[in-house]
Amino acid sequence: MSGSDLRRGALLWDEWWTVIGAGAPSDTFALYTKTRGTQAGSATWRCQECHGWDYRGSMGAYATGPHFTGVAGVIERVPGRTNQELYDVLKTGTPPASGGSALTGSDHSFDEQLDNDEILALVRFLREGLVDTRAVIAADGQATGNANAGQPLYASSTSNPDLVVGQCALCHGGDGKAIDMGDGGGSVFVGTAARGEPWRTLHRIRWGVPGTSMPSAVERGITELADQGDLLAYTQTLPAQ
Repeated sequence: MSGSDLRRGALLWDEWWTVIGAGAPSDTFALYTKTRGTQAGSATWRCQECHGWDYRGSMGAYATGPHFTGVAGVIERVPGRTNQELYDVLKTGTPPASGGSALTGSDHSFDEQLDNDEILALVRFLREGLVDTRAVIAADGQATGNANAGQPLYASSTSNPDLVVGQCALCHGGDGKAIDMGDGGGSVFVGTAARGEPWRTLHRIRWGVPGTSMPSAVERGITELADQGDLLAYTQTLPAQ
């Protein structure tokens, strides 16, 4: 496992082709077509599309809705796997000897897309980077942390939101609206994302966003899930529009 990059693995989980500088796949991931999912195209190649931003798959936030696939999560299963089993599942699709994986085989192989170091980075993320998001996000998506404690982590002035004194606000602005993260379907600001997709927002708070300069809270020293949850709670107080 030496030499693998925890953060890189987390970014690969998000959108691996952006991380490696490749074009987005145009087809639908072969294994996805064997699930109950209804998406198509490049989105189906993302780890999170089946296993979830909360890493709980069909037992978590993706239990219903447009991202439902019926595929299990990883957070419950990873502790029972060896590093070699995790590596083999990603590289060749080899079913783990420890059992419990219904959807594997060659259709789960990323050997043609990711090199050895990238697969090792994903293994490291699975081993060291997963968290139980239920500790900081309720089933309805409401962050359960302390927004007041999260405010100084976001770091704009409590009396003047335009007075930026910290890393998050430095780019996103005191009100979270300095960057429009929408893709043409409407404006998306920090408050929009935090309310609408809290599990994705937490993952990106922790690790950053592929293809951008957004830093990782973990690498900046905000390593405790409780603190990250407080930061998420504060972002949910920011204006959506």
